[in-house]
Amino acid sequence: MKKLNILLLFAIASFVACKSKSGSNDDVQSIKFKFTELGRETQFRITCDKFDYYFPEGKEKNFNKKPGIDSVMQLLTGMKMVSDGTEPDVRGKIYITLTTKNR
Repeated sequence: MKKLNILLLFAIASFVACKSKSGSNDDVQSIKFKFTELGRETQFRITCDKFDYYFPEGKEKNFNKKPGIDSVMQLLTGMKMVSDGTEPDVRGKIYITLTTKNR
């Protein structure tokens, strides 16, 4: 469990450069983390948009209950987007699904 928590925190930090949509926590229906091994080495940098291509077999962790969604959104809200053209070498991806009433 501790290893998963560390992995999730690292995954959140790695995704700051990926595009995100703004909205309140009430607008969020679910959050899905798709990730691979934290220490997995590659010969080149894996960008956010190429993650699914290079790691199609990734593991998944879903949050679809309000307490879990609120905790994840609180962590994400405190992060800053990378806007200087830097592309991190990612090992996971975050998918945020908004409720249909707000689309």
